[in-house]
Amino acid sequence: MDYAKLLAEENAAWLEKRAFLSKDDIAFIGNKRTLRGKLLGFMTAGYYKRTKLIERGDILYAYVFKEWSNDVQGEDPQHPTWMVFSPSKKLNDDPTKLKEIADKLQTIVGEDVKTKRLKTLKNIVKEPLSDASYFELPPEYDCGELAYLSVVYVIADLMPCFHLGYNLIVANQSVSKEVLYLPPKYWTEDYSKMYLPTPEKETKKED
Repeated sequence: MDYAKLLAEENAAWLEKRAFLSKDDIAFIGNKRTLRGKLLGFMTAGYYKRTKLIERGDILYAYVFKEWSNDVQGEDPQHPTWMVFSPSKKLNDDPTKLKEIADKLQTIVGEDVKTKRLKTLKNIVKEPLSDASYFELPPEYDCGELAYLSVVYVIADLMPCFHLGYNLIVANQSVSKEVLYLPPKYWTEDYSKMYLPTPEKETKKED
């Protein structure tokens, strides 16, 4: 898989699309179409910078390694997810490194950490209702590159096909410390083929 080429195509396509986004598009991507969406995060600074983030954000890879919901029926309209991502070209050209970071990061739950920063990191990864935005990972877990941990809500209406693993996000730290998932309707065909399940993929999964 040529992840670098795929992301370059996504960014080129997004650059064209965002120049013609309607108010409805911006409301959709920013989850401000419904009352529930408008209430989610309305007390945060990121909420009020969301339009600028959509208009100026870049598309990056994120590796999502955890999600949590207390809805046993699996019909929760929105729930938190834990992701690692980076502005580093090296990590976006080869996002398998993000998976390595995520795998290593999850081991912190069983470790006896000493410093305040590592204790904070452990709580973010461990606790189901933790919150984090652009938490810079310490050298013990970043694989030698600048990498961040964020807890981001996934919205069922925007991401009906969501699954853990590689996902596309809209991010620009100079605009906002919020991160948004890029909804499937704005993906390129090549990325959709990679991300979405197919009968062939389902067969292999069952095997």
